[in-house]
Amino acid sequence: MILTNVFSVNTPFYHYPERTGKRWAKRILALFLAGAFIAAFSFAAYADWKEQREEEFFTYRRFFLRQGLIDVATSDGRAQEDLKSFYRNFTDGLYAMSAGQLDKAEEHIKSARLAWPEYYGSDFLLGLIYEQKGDTQLAARYYKSYLNKLRYLQQGSYRISEPLIRSLNPAGVERYDLARQLVRERLARHGIDLGKVRPAITPPEFLISLIIAAVLVVLYGLIQYKVWPFLRRQYRIKHAPEGYWVCRICGATNPDTAKVCSECDRPRPDGQDGHG
Repeated sequence: MILTNVFSVNTPFYHYPERTGKRWAKRILALFLAGAFIAAFSFAAYADWKEQREEEFFTYRRFFLRQGLIDVATSDGRAQEDLKSFYRNFTDGLYAMSAGQLDKAEEHIKSARLAWPEYYGSDFLLGLIYEQKGDTQLAARYYKSYLNKLRYLQQGSYRISEPLIRSLNPAGVERYDLARQLVRERLARHGIDLGKVRPAITPPEFLISLIIAAVLVVLYGLIQYKVWPFLRRQYRIKHAPEGYWVCRICGATNPDTAKVCSECDRPRPDGQDGHG
């Protein structure tokens, strides 16, 4: 009777593993649901943070400049006038953007960019203006120019104007890697690859580049067709083979017995022997 009661299927001892398994299954399910809720909440929070960060980055409001720094920035009259022109046009462009007057803002920001080309904020605002106008290709070029100038600034290429650039913006200068990531992601949504975008060049910059290229071409032509042949001819005149003389006009080699050049019929200069 005792053995029958101990091993009976109705005893609590026999059902204990089954109840424990169900309890653990409920706990695992609860943990899974809690983890899924936390992950979903974290993803939503990250998406909201990322969207907020992008909104704070792609706005004209972070480029309002400190007042009073332009007047004391430099003692050079011409440079100070350029900086005042920059500040006036840049500020007018910002207020025009705040009023939704994109054409007026474009005009002022371009004038500010011409007055002070090194300031990266002008290129960023022009990119923002063209993006709002729907010209994403042109906006991408100005964004690329903005990134290039920002990189030059952080590399120390603007040694003279860097202190002023850093002090003008109350929000500080953004990191290049972060700015590049945000711009690349924004352009990717428009189907634009940042790596294939050419930076924007203003007409003066293009004109200067064209003039430099033309000067280099002219110098190359002079060296290749004038200077180098002249130097070679002078060398051959001074180092003529023994028993010969070299014409100073055409560079032809003639024997010492010849009184005129065999190529150009010019007479042999008086006193010129086989060594010039």
